[in-house]
Amino acid sequence: MVPRHDPKTVKHPGRGGEQDGLLLLDMAPEKLLKRYRDGYLASNWIGRIGTAVKTIGAILAVLVWFITVIVGKKIMANQTVELWLRDGLQLSAGKQDDILFYTSLVLALVIYGVLALMGTLISAMGQVVRAVLDTAVNTSPFLSTEEKGDVMQTSWWKEWKKEQRKFWTEW
Repeated sequence: MVPRHDPKTVKHPGRGGEQDGLLLLDMAPEKLLKRYRDGYLASNWIGRIGTAVKTIGAILAVLVWFITVIVGKKIMANQTVELWLRDGLQLSAGKQDDILFYTSLVLALVIYGVLALMGTLISAMGQVVRAVLDTAVNTSPFLSTEEKGDVMQTSWWKEWKKEQRKFWTEW
């Protein structure tokens, strides 16, 4: 059985504290901060990928709708097809246009629905990763309150963006 320790009494040996006999995690705070920052970066990218999938779904649905309407009009302009639709199926020109419009619309909505659902699930995965990281950072006995706030607010990312803007404006 592993003895339980109060996280407040466990001190990291590299931070000026005494080790109480059981080191829960043999890792320097800098490495731990980097791991958490990388995790937050990954969760942000997962969310962005989900948003991109939803956006691609909307664009693809519109393209499919337009293409199927245009191709359908071209096909229905063929004399053989027109005779078959008019005489064989007893469809007037107005009904043919309606069928083409609604069929292509349903196809586009199905494509959008599937990709929007996939994008939402991917974004949700990113949010789950972020929630797990928030819990891990918040309950870590090896990080100070300032370090926890720095990692969770990802101020390092904001600083990096400022440096990038400064670099490109000077260049």
